[in-house]
Amino acid sequence: MTLLVSGCSFTYGDELDNIEAERWSTHLGVLLDMEVENVASPGNSNKAIWRSVKEKLINQNDITHLVVLWSAFERVEVLDLTYGLQYDLDSNDSVKSQDGAFRSANPFTQMSPARLDVHPYRLLKEEMHNYYNQVYSQEGAILDSLFYMKDVYNTCALLGIEAYGGVFHQNVNFTIAKTFTQTRLKNYGKRLTRIKTMHDDMRYGFNPKQKIGMTNINTNDAFARQRAQYLSFNEFTETHKYEKKPGGHPGPEAHKGYAEYLFEEIFNNG
Repeated sequence: MTLLVSGCSFTYGDELDNIEAERWSTHLGVLLDMEVENVASPGNSNKAIWRSVKEKLINQNDITHLVVLWSAFERVEVLDLTYGLQYDLDSNDSVKSQDGAFRSANPFTQMSPARLDVHPYRLLKEEMHNYYNQVYSQEGAILDSLFYMKDVYNTCALLGIEAYGGVFHQNVNFTIAKTFTQTRLKNYGKRLTRIKTMHDDMRYGFNPKQKIGMTNINTNDAFARQRAQYLSFNEFTETHKYEKKPGGHPGPEAHKGYAEYLFEEIFNNG
């Protein structure tokens, strides 16, 4: 039996001293007595997470269980065949420092507004700044992410794979809530209402263990604090006052604790 795991830096194990040994997926594999394949990568967009999972589901026949911690909606994937300056964790052998820049054959780059001033992402700063200001919409990003979730969970159902998942951080709930406030629904009328209906139809089709860290939205108050039935990794870390690394990622004790939490609450609870 093989447990497939994907997500962003929280699932990859960013900032851990011994990533392979200390990240939550390794601990969970030991508890479940399963082989683990972790295909997470720091900064992953939900499109990248979706693709990483689908490629494994299509090409491997030993996967029996899946856990995905989905990422922030505003992260997007840029595919540019001419963009040769980037850092790719999965291409260490081909990444070489030339003229002070990392070069990789990987055409996929994960972008977000928070990275536009950081090398090497700032090489596309002007283009991405225009994209986020003129093309990107939070509503579209939310629907895209929910589609990726639905597609992965439906694929697992067809293949007889037990699929669990949710969001890595409780702020994802705030993003959804502030998108569908009563004020915005009133101001944008039927156009936004239609989008919210699509959101509701997809989201409420997931079982509770496929909505880890996700709460029911409050259209009257985007700042209303609700506790999810199952905690996201970040909220679990903060609730139990585990150490965070300088970059904000959970430390090794949090990873071990979250693995035990998932084992008890997700795998052993009903």
